[in-house]
Amino acid sequence: MKNSMKLADAACSAEQVFLPNRYQQPFIDAYQSLTGNEVPEMKERKMSAKSGDIQFRWSRGRDIPQIVELASDADPSLLTVGLTGSEWCREFESAQPDTSVVWGRMSEKRLGRVSLIASANSDIDLIRKGLEGGSEPIGVVTAYPNLIRALRTSGQYNLIPAVPVSGCAEGVADTLGMAAVDLVSKGETIAANGFVVVEELLDSYPALVSVPKISPVSLSTAGTQRPTIRPDLATYFEELNTRLGPEWQDEMFF
Repeated sequence: MKNSMKLADAACSAEQVFLPNRYQQPFIDAYQSLTGNEVPEMKERKMSAKSGDIQFRWSRGRDIPQIVELASDADPSLLTVGLTGSEWCREFESAQPDTSVVWGRMSEKRLGRVSLIASANSDIDLIRKGLEGGSEPIGVVTAYPNLIRALRTSGQYNLIPAVPVSGCAEGVADTLGMAAVDLVSKGETIAANGFVVVEELLDSYPALVSVPKISPVSLSTAGTQRPTIRPDLATYFEELNTRLGPEWQDEMFF
């Protein structure tokens, strides 16, 4: 597909690439399939490695959108991209609506689904009914507090992030006798902790993160919208135009 080819061009042009330091393989597979570039092995406790002219760095997936933004602001001449789950991109942009970060799906292979989960001993029907609104919002334990607020503001789900955590949502939810919102892939972890999926909220996919401040365009609709470029990123785009040609702006996922 033409748009995927342009996405590959952008990823190939990156001189610095951030990847998640856990559950890496789906992101490595997506990146290597998209670019043909080999990702070096993460050895021992080293958090960076170089392959050819590309510097690879590892970080927590949740931090990658912000790191890409900060790294790009610090050195706009160094083309930096990041790979992370699409749910972390949504979490970041929900907290930072004016962010210069944009992102696009790298693969159609789903990582899992961000889901509302609860103890199997809970009244699941009552919890599911509460999602529809018309009652007090359901307080949840979650690592996605900003995303949950955004989903409620948009009228999609009657949820509030009562207990924000950085991980182990099931364990905290079990301790407090609460529901949780977490990423569920195979479901083995929640089953081991006596939880079940109440509602699937949104899908998670490998995503490519970059920094141009223009309107995000999905891969399926790229080329149908003309993005608006923030003036202070003119230098960044001059560099991209030099590398990719000016026509990339009509067809990129950005």
